[in-house]
Amino acid sequence: MLRPEHLIEGAATRPREAWSTQRKTDIVQEGVTAFLSGLVGQGFLTDPDRTRVEALIGSTDEPWDQIVCRLGLMTEVALTAALAKETGLPIAEPHSEAYADDRCSTAFLRAGRALLLREKGETVIGLVDPFESGVQEGASFALGRELIIRLLSASRYEALLLTVEAMDNSEVLSSETADVAFDAEWLADMASSEPVVRRVNALIAEASARRASDVHLEPHEGGFAIRSRVDGVLGTAGRMSRSEGLAVVSRVKILADLDIAERRRPQDGRFTFPVAGQKIDLRVSTVPTDYGESAVLRLLDRSSVALDYASLGYSEAQATTIQSFLHRPYGLVLLTGPTGSGKTTSLYTFLQDLADGSRKILTVEDPIEYRLARISQSQIDPAIGVTFASQLRSFLRHDPDVMMVGEIRDIETARIAVQAALTGHLVLSTLHTNDAPSAVTRLRDLGLEDYLLAATLNGVVSQRLVSRLCTACTGRGCGACGETGRRGRVAVAEALTVNDSVAEAIRAGAPEAVLREKDSQFVPIAADAWSKAQASLIAAGDAARVLGQPVTAP
Repeated sequence: MLRPEHLIEGAATRPREAWSTQRKTDIVQEGVTAFLSGLVGQGFLTDPDRTRVEALIGSTDEPWDQIVCRLGLMTEVALTAALAKETGLPIAEPHSEAYADDRCSTAFLRAGRALLLREKGETVIGLVDPFESGVQEGASFALGRELIIRLLSASRYEALLLTVEAMDNSEVLSSETADVAFDAEWLADMASSEPVVRRVNALIAEASARRASDVHLEPHEGGFAIRSRVDGVLGTAGRMSRSEGLAVVSRVKILADLDIAERRRPQDGRFTFPVAGQKIDLRVSTVPTDYGESAVLRLLDRSSVALDYASLGYSEAQATTIQSFLHRPYGLVLLTGPTGSGKTTSLYTFLQDLADGSRKILTVEDPIEYRLARISQSQIDPAIGVTFASQLRSFLRHDPDVMMVGEIRDIETARIAVQAALTGHLVLSTLHTNDAPSAVTRLRDLGLEDYLLAATLNGVVSQRLVSRLCTACTGRGCGACGETGRRGRVAVAEALTVNDSVAEAIRAGAPEAVLREKDSQFVPIAADAWSKAQASLIAAGDAARVLGQPVTAP
């Protein structure tokens, strides 16, 4: 196990006066070099990677950990977890609060990328780089006490630092004037000010580091609440004053190319933001509320999405079933589930499976979430008449093999999709239904005839996303998962194959229960959840909450 300077062999026995600046620098360098060697031994880095990092450390002022992340060699979360393992120092708790103390200069702490934290009544110092122990020694001397050391990722450090700096900038961000929400010029000025720019930058970086899928900026009577959704669970991530919240929302709107003067109607936009060497796509939506504009930022990290069946959580048997009807030359394949159940990502996985270069594939989406190679993607724009139905109709003149329409919402889109399937095209789309068989009922309700459904429907997949148990602790809670016991999400699913028996039942107007019986290979979603719970991939209780039904042995 590697140790910071104050734990390195013999360091504690040397007289303090013998410690020169050069010696401390050497110790820090020794610690970093040993840690990088350890990363090579564990397979995180290659020898050329290490050589490249060490060369950059010697030629730039950029911190070594940021070099590793900027080069895309490790994520901040993975690097911090590795530091915790190698040094034996715990990661700061998710709800730690940073604070300032007049006895210890904030500038001194900032120079060493350190912060004073409160954790369960203890005085703690959070460090980004544990090998820079001089700042810990200085803070301990200034405060007259030993400090417990915790590790912080660089992004989380920046976010916590802003809460401390906000106190110093209270005259800029805390003035609560009655007409501040209506002063567009003030909002524009504040949105470009350095404290607000840094606040938004850190907000996004911290959300990315915590693997949040979305961030909610919610105005209330007393100010703004910041909430983020991690692994499907929405939790509080902080608060802002009313004026600070208005400035932050305005900054987000500027980044997303929205009209900051327009606060009476909803707006949608998107922008790309660099975090730790990776580009994060963000979709922004704003809506007016009684206390001001509420904004939601959805984070789409293309580098973290693996478009393959196993990574999504499909079992080998499920993947085989899906591929059996996905690779038919024509027909309709549907994905169902509520909002936020991962339908779009699964659709992209299906498309990636089909995109082998031998097929012409066209998509119409709302919006395009990820760009895919060898696929022509388009986005609807109702303002100029580009709808799912109109675009799907246009696709038929482009000689496609496969078409994907983001969602079947109305009878017009449904009929065009069915017509395309009847004329030799494979059509993929989504529906909002609770399970796979009820997709047939939904299409009937839209107005499609049973004989058309029987002739065109290949299969239906229904899924939900359930929090995945942390592989490092299997649900007990550790530094890698932020003490939650959960890390990432996995799909639980069911797949209905429309074979001859199922098609005949659809043609006869049979109810959903009969359709399940006619597919002898059909495995209900609750049974799939139970299987994954038995394999310690998920917790049965988590699955029961998502599915709204008990998850027990079938």
